[in-house]
Amino acid sequence: MDQKDKKEYELGFLVKEEPKAREVTDAVKAAGGEVTLEGPVNRIRLAYPIDKQTEALFGFTQFMMDPSAAKALEKTMTMNPDVLRFLILTPPPLKEKPRKPREAMPRPASKPYPSRAAESSTSLSNEALEKKIEEILQ
Repeated sequence: MDQKDKKEYELGFLVKEEPKAREVTDAVKAAGGEVTLEGPVNRIRLAYPIDKQTEALFGFTQFMMDPSAAKALEKTMTMNPDVLRFLILTPPPLKEKPRKPREAMPRPASKPYPSRAAESSTSLSNEALEKKIEEILQ
């Protein structure tokens, strides 16, 4: 079988007992898969009982396999009474090129505030202000 025909898969599973986790990995190898990564098997508490079990062992395995053999592996896992749950999926592809950081958009130049000197030339002195008030009132 050509290496190009194989796809990468990941199998996550819940089993009842520790030795059964090893059997899952052996079933992948027996179906023609090349195991690339075996994750640790950890005991977890289940959110709800599955087959009257409140705890199970969770593990995962990454492997390369022909897509038609993956269907056969799915049937094998379904028929195994010691496997409580399983999920076979294809991991997302890794991005080859890292993204370039976004360049900062140039900000438009802001208008300068009027200086205090310009304000003082338009303001009136007290005498001039009183004179203006007199004109208005008459």
